[in-house]
Order: sequence, then C-alpha cells, then structure tokens
Amino acid sequence: MALRESLGAVPDDFLADREQGSEAHDPFADLPADMLSADDPAETLTSEDAIEVFLADAAAIGDAGCLEHARAVADRARATIKAKTTGGKRA
Repeated sequence: MALRESLGAVPDDFLADREQGSEAHDPFADLPADMLSADDPAETLTSEDAIEVFLADAAAIGDAGCLEHARAVADRARATIKAKTTGGKRA
C-alpha cells in the first residue's frame, strides 16, 4: 500500500488504449443521429456483388466489431435474396 501511495494518482488517460467494454468499441457510437436509420441495411444489399463490396468496405475500416456487424448484415441480406428467389421468408 505504501508503494501505491508513493506513486500517486493514475492519470485519467492511462487506460484509454486498453480494452474497454463492448460499448467503448461501438463503431457507430459517434455517428450523428441523422446518419442512423431504423431501416435494415440488409435490404439494400440485393446481390452477392453488393454484399462483397459491403464486406470489403467493413474490413477496410479495421474494426473487429464493425466487421462482425457487417457479417451479420450480409447473412441477413443473403437470407433475403434466397427467400426472394425461392418464394420463402427470411428466417
């Protein structure tokens, strides 16, 4: 305890670059509200080519959370495309 007291207070930004909770890594947290939409982005991806471009753009951002989200969107888009071509519903 004496050592801790002799070191003084930990600077506020000391852990800024360390892994924080999932909220700290939300790639969309800083977007202005007018850029966010209630629409499902999967509905705008109507071809495999569009999905591949979307995933490449997400990968280029370099954020694992963003890429994970993009993969989920791509999965929904593929399910929608399949449902439209087979006459079923997206699961």
